[in-house]
Amino acid sequence: MKTCRHLIAICLLCLTGTVAATEPGGLMDQAKQLGGDSLVSMLGNQFGLSADQAAGGLGGIFELAKNQLSPGDFTKIADAIPGIDRYLEQARAMGLLEGSVGDLEDLKSGLGRIGIDAATVDKFLPAALDALGSLGGQDVSQLLTPLLG
Repeated sequence: MKTCRHLIAICLLCLTGTVAATEPGGLMDQAKQLGGDSLVSMLGNQFGLSADQAAGGLGGIFELAKNQLSPGDFTKIADAIPGIDRYLEQARAMGLLEGSVGDLEDLKSGLGRIGIDAATVDKFLPAALDALGSLGGQDVSQLLTPLLG
């Protein structure tokens, strides 16, 4: 029941794009406590992806960020998102990172290599951006938006 409640909190954050309750113990704190597994489950369920595909897709986004952002900016994302190394490792293990992920087209191509069709990619990326922004805060959203837009 606790996991369901936390998943609902993340969904609400993703749908509204804002946090109505920022006090200690509010929705933002609950979302941060959830970490990545609920994020993977939410995205996987929403788009009919396996957990490996959802985690690999997130890893691809983080690889793009790592390649495009300054080390300091990438560190802000890594500090805000729990388990970022697991996502990057999953993307590597699935072959998403074959070659370079230097721009959005490279990322989309990599997502195709792990079995996510183009129509789903076009929906997955904005949803992942919203979820990551809700989980990691405004800095994460501001850093990732130009890369995925």
